Amino acid sequence: MTREQVSAAIVTALQAILVANGYNTNAGQRVYRFPVPIDQLNDGDFPCILAFDAFQPDSIRPSDKETDSVTLTMEILAVDRQEESWRNGTLPTKLNNLRADMKKALTVPAIFTSGGSGTMRRLGAEPMYDAETPIGLVSMKIELTFGEA
Repeated sequence: MTREQVSAAIVTALQAILVANGYNTNAGQRVYRFPVPIDQLNDGDFPCILAFDAFQPDSIRPSDKETDSVTLTMEILAVDRQEESWRNGTLPTKLNNLRADMKKALTVPAIFTSGGSGTMRRLGAEPMYDAETPIGLVSMKIELTFGEA
C-alpha cells in the first residue's frame, strides 16, 4: 500500500463512525482530510473529525530507508460543541464517546482491509476542554508503519 492509500483507508475507517454502525456518535458524517481552523467551524459542523498527515520531511527514520517501509503519522482531532454540563464539572460524555469511537474505528484490520499489512501505534487520546471555550476535542496521533507496494 502507498502512503496515500493508507491515509485514505484511515479516513474511510473514520467515516464509518455512525450510530447505525454500532458507534456512539455520527462523527463520521463530517470527516475532513486537512487541518481546518476550529474557530471557522459552524454549529452544523459538529461533531466532526479532522484527520491529516503530520509528515515532517526530516522525520524519515533510517530504518524506513533500509527496509522499504514507511511510517505515516496522522493527527486526528474529534471536535464537538461544549455542553452546558461541562461548565458544572461533570464528565464530558460526548468527548469520551468520540474517543471510544475513534479507538474502535482505528484498528489495524480496519485500515489494512484491502491488502498489505502494517503496525499501528496510538499516541494519546485524551479529551481536552476548557470551561471558558465553546469547543472540546479529543486529540489522537497514530503512527502506522507499512511496506509500500
